[in-house]
Order: sequence, then C-alpha cells, then structure tokens
Amino acid sequence: MTGGDLCEGCDFCCSSLGVCPVNENDISKIGRFLHKKYDAVKEEFVIFDGVGLILKSQSNGACVFLNNLTKKCLIYACRPQACQTFPEKAKITFSLLKKCRLARYISNLDTGE
Repeated sequence: MTGGDLCEGCDFCCSSLGVCPVNENDISKIGRFLHKKYDAVKEEFVIFDGVGLILKSQSNGACVFLNNLTKKCLIYACRPQACQTFPEKAKITFSLLKKCRLARYISNLDTGE
C-alpha cells in the first residue's frame, strides 16, 4: 500500500490548514488551466502573506479552489506543488495527525492496514 492510497478524501488539508503556498510556476499552470493570464490569476486568487505567495481562502477558511459541496478541488489537474506533495512536505501538527490518515502514515504512525 502506498501513501497515496491512504488519502480518504476528507478535505481537511484544503478546508482547515489555511495556507497553501504557491510559486510563479503554480500560478502559470493555474492560469493555463483556467484560460486566464498570469496577472489575472495572481490578482483574483493569490495574496502575499508577509512571507510568500499563498492561495486566497474562502470566508469559511477553505482554499479558494475547494468546492464546498463536493469537497473536491476545482483545479485538481493543475493543483500547486504544495498540494501535490502534501503531507510529505507539510509541517506535521497534532491536529493534522489527528485528522489525516495519510499524515499518520508519512509519520510512521499508521501502517496503512
């Protein structure tokens, strides 16, 4: 069993963590996917949080690209690098371990069985 098999699709990572870092390549990929120019994507969906560029959040704290009804990513095909490598490169917190089986697996706290 691989870590990818353990994602339960709970949307915790997209609805509760609050910060999704993006880089210029991510913004360009999102723009191509949405048929929008780089500057338009950056203005509509990205903010600078004092440290780096991150995706904006909805009023409920979820990622701007999370469909709250289906719990699916609206840009999954071109999701940012931070999303693609989650949770391997994420800061593993207690609340993340409590909610995310994949994070427990990455941290060797869940065997995947």
